[in-house]
Amino acid sequence: MSYGVTSIQLTPDLRGTVVLAWRENYNVHSSDVLSVYAQGMKDQLVQDARLQIVPIFTKANEQLFLTAGGGADCRLTDFRLTRTSSGNVALIIAERAFGDNYGDTQEVTFSYFYLAHNTLQDAGLPRYYFEFQGTQKSKKRYCDVNEAFKAELGLGGDGRWGNSYPLNN
Repeated sequence: MSYGVTSIQLTPDLRGTVVLAWRENYNVHSSDVLSVYAQGMKDQLVQDARLQIVPIFTKANEQLFLTAGGGADCRLTDFRLTRTSSGNVALIIAERAFGDNYGDTQEVTFSYFYLAHNTLQDAGLPRYYFEFQGTQKSKKRYCDVNEAFKAELGLGGDGRWGNSYPLNN
């Protein structure tokens, strides 16, 4: 995935927009920032087709965007947007503890989120959101989480899209 605005198919009848931007820090700790949006759809409560942010609901809170980064040695956090074999959009976040320094090796924790639809229009939830499904620890220790993505999940080491099921169809 390149920096900028990318159109994706979130569901068979819902287009989405993904924005990947760079947050410059003028040192080795700059970061990527990801936000996901759904093209608005009218219903009995929403009378116009507004662009809607698709937040990420973790165990602790709601996030409107993700950041990913690390240091000069290794990346400590990153993410992949992919499609499951059943066609659902999944967000996978990889995180590793700092340890003694950025170049340390640690277990990587993969957190899984699936695109959910608030079909009942429950108060407090948006129409679409990424719902936390669970975590998985890596089998080995890694310095860079992108190495873990590639080795443990087969999700390319240098891109943000999962390579098994394309989102852009």
